Amino acid sequence: MDGATGPQGATGPQGPAGLSGYQTRTIATNVRLDNVNMLTSMQAIVVDCPSGTNSVLSGFIYRVPGGVRYPFPPGVDWASWASARGQMTFVVRNHNTAGYTDPVEAGVVCANAN
Repeated sequence: MDGATGPQGATGPQGPAGLSGYQTRTIATNVRLDNVNMLTSMQAIVVDCPSGTNSVLSGFIYRVPGGVRYPFPPGVDWASWASARGQMTFVVRNHNTAGYTDPVEAGVVCANAN
């Protein structure tokens, strides 16, 4: 046989607040890469978080000829990393035997870590 229910226990501590203020920021630029040497066959693009946010959560980059987003063609690749708490750096690199020029859009998703 079960006994009576006991009194409710004390309330536990408040958990962490998490993330707030999600925002994105994009920049448009032109990538112009030759195939002559390592320095001119790479281009860096830096995107900062918008004001009011302080941490990069992720980033994205596309080529946008005619305003439509496409992946980069074979032989053109990119890498990215958080270069500061509120900043991401992208590097686009050309491995082809011909030069490469395209409009691109790079962006970040940012938030406040509360």
